[in-house]
Amino acid sequence: MYQLSVGNKKVVLLLHEIYGINANIKQKCNALHELGFDVYCPNLLSQDKIYSYQEEEKAYSDFIACIGFSQACQNALITYKDLESRYDKVFIVGYSIGATIAWMMSEYVHSAGIVCFYGSRIRDYTDIIPLSPMFIFFASNEKFNVEALVKEIEEKKNIEVLEMYKGYHGFADPYCHQFNYRLYFKTKKIMLRMLKENSD
Repeated sequence: MYQLSVGNKKVVLLLHEIYGINANIKQKCNALHELGFDVYCPNLLSQDKIYSYQEEEKAYSDFIACIGFSQACQNALITYKDLESRYDKVFIVGYSIGATIAWMMSEYVHSAGIVCFYGSRIRDYTDIIPLSPMFIFFASNEKFNVEALVKEIEEKKNIEVLEMYKGYHGFADPYCHQFNYRLYFKTKKIMLRMLKENSD
C-alpha cells in the first residue's frame, strides 16, 4: 500500500497498472495529494514487485494466474469500505487493469466519482451498470475494437464522459514510450474538474 494521509476529508483510491506501484503511479498519487486529497494505492498484485515495461506480458500472466480481476476487485472493495467509513468523499481513479477493477467496483459502491484510463478489459464486463458518476477514457489504438466497446456501454446510467482518443494504451504515463503529452493534459484537466466539482 502506498498512502499519503494527513486527515483530509476527501480521498482518492488509486488503482495501479499491471506493473505495480511504480514511479508513474507514485507521481500520480503525489500530484493528487498536493491538490488536497488523501490518497491510498493498494497493491493489486500477489507480491510487492514492480515489473518493467518490457515485462508487460509476464506481469499480466502473473496477475491472472495469482490474483485475477474478481479477487483484485474484492480486495479493492475492502479498502474502499474502510475509506468510506473514514472520509466524507471517496473517489476512485484507475489505470489499465486498475481501470477495469474500478469499473467492476462501480456496481457495488456509491463513490463521489470514478475515472478510468484505458481499461481494456472493461470489454469483458459490459453487463455492469455503474452506481457512481464515471469518466472513461479509451485509446483508439488497442488490440480490440474500441469503437464497438464505446458504443456498447455509452448509454449506461452515470457515465458522464466516455471518449476515445487517437492514441495508444498508456498515453497518460510519462514513463511509457506511448506517452502522449497532449492527451495526458487533456484527460487530466477533465479528471481534475470532475474531482473538484464533486468534492463540494
